[in-house]
Amino acid sequence: PVDCYQQAQDVLTDYDNLIASGEEIRDSITAIQDRALEAFQSLNPEILTIDDEDVQLAVKASNINETLKLLDDNEQFLPFSKVVIIMECNNAGDTTFSFDSSQIAFDLVKSKVRTDSLYGKFPLKLVNFVELDPNKPDSQPKGYLPVKTPLGSSSMPTSGFGLNFELNLGSLGALAGAAQFVVNLLVVWQPNSDGSQEKAQTFVGLRLPGIGGDVLGFPLQSVLKLSFKTVELIVDRSSNNAAYLLKIKKIALKLFVLSFPPNGQTEIVIFGNPDATDSNDAVGWYAAYAK
Repeated sequence: PVDCYQQAQDVLTDYDNLIASGEEIRDSITAIQDRALEAFQSLNPEILTIDDEDVQLAVKASNINETLKLLDDNEQFLPFSKVVIIMECNNAGDTTFSFDSSQIAFDLVKSKVRTDSLYGKFPLKLVNFVELDPNKPDSQPKGYLPVKTPLGSSSMPTSGFGLNFELNLGSLGALAGAAQFVVNLLVVWQPNSDGSQEKAQTFVGLRLPGIGGDVLGFPLQSVLKLSFKTVELIVDRSSNNAAYLLKIKKIALKLFVLSFPPNGQTEIVIFGNPDATDSNDAVGWYAAYAK
């Protein structure tokens, strides 16, 4: 009986030691979690002194997560999804990558409108993403008139990427069947081969609605045509709020070979609300005629 009692005592002691070891392990795990959380919140994994692969992987994962949260609140980025990177390889070990943006989708709800941006001052609506591929002639947008901007004026590049916007300029009234006068504004950039952002080729184009994609005219009542020669986008930063002006120059109303006014120059200036902050749904117009 004494031996049995001693064995029972030994079992209880071992059990107590096991419980104590378990509590110590649990406390260690809690300490790891607390320190990892502190590192996650401060984005500073160096404060973790525990050299554990799982913990370090967790830190890296947390850094990515926190960085994504920062990007959500950053007005310099446009969140998107459904972009596909395709990898192709063969038995020889050759690997090629291709970029497929045909299904790209933008999250405009999470996107922040940049202060004093054109998007915030004009009633622009993002329609689609454009990818220009020199091997695919159909990828080149048609019917766009180059717009002179502070970035300069250049022809559309053969390769690059772009954003296509709709710009609602209101209505031309009964002459256009009271339909909304919506034009397309295309912004295209061609990345530099070295990855730098300095002096990258850019193109801004304007396309009018209408049958045939006439670059320099807009049909009215199927007989008349509202035509113009050049378009310029001007930015005024002289005041606290930036203002944008879209100047359409040398406007004429044409009927076959007749043009009105027959002489002189007519310009229309379209401007957005300079006091707008994150959205703008209207524009103003004024016109000038010089003999």
